Amino acid sequence: MQETAVERVYPWKDTIDGHEITFDLMRREDRDGLVEFAQSLHPDDLMFLRLDITQPEVIDDWLKNIEEGRTLTVLARDAGRIIAYGTLHYNETWWTRHLGQIRILVEGERRKLGIGRKLAVELFQLAREKKLHRLFVQLAADQPRVRQLFEDLGFRAEALLTDWVIDRDNRTHDLLIMSHHVGDFS
Repeated sequence: MQETAVERVYPWKDTIDGHEITFDLMRREDRDGLVEFAQSLHPDDLMFLRLDITQPEVIDDWLKNIEEGRTLTVLARDAGRIIAYGTLHYNETWWTRHLGQIRILVEGERRKLGIGRKLAVELFQLAREKKLHRLFVQLAADQPRVRQLFEDLGFRAEALLTDWVIDRDNRTHDLLIMSHHVGDFS
């Protein structure tokens, strides 16, 4: 197992909407808490996730990627309970080793409070440490609030792929790929 060392100091705290939120790197002991977080989400929040994170075996694979140095995940907690996460996926051996993919999920009632933005800023800092050049996100094109969040962060559309995503009801949706140069983030 090769857990990735980072220079950033964890955990750190911030007060958001009157709550002290703790930000920390995900570790194996967070497995059950992440399953609980995922299972507490509204089905609409799970619709466009690439993987079904309500399944413990999916979380086990996620942890394996962390331990093998392909993923970094920052968890946000309120009173010890996971309320959001931000993940940076990268691979130092692929021809795309200069790229990192980010994914952010904030529980419904905590959206629009700035938690997603804080996670994005943290992921940009981790991407700098990893010497990545560009970050990208993939989202269903019919998620205007998610698109707006990333546009507000400076991401720009790179590609629109027609009928590329299929939801749990077997309906297809267009996939939007957006990117941002790591060095341009402030």
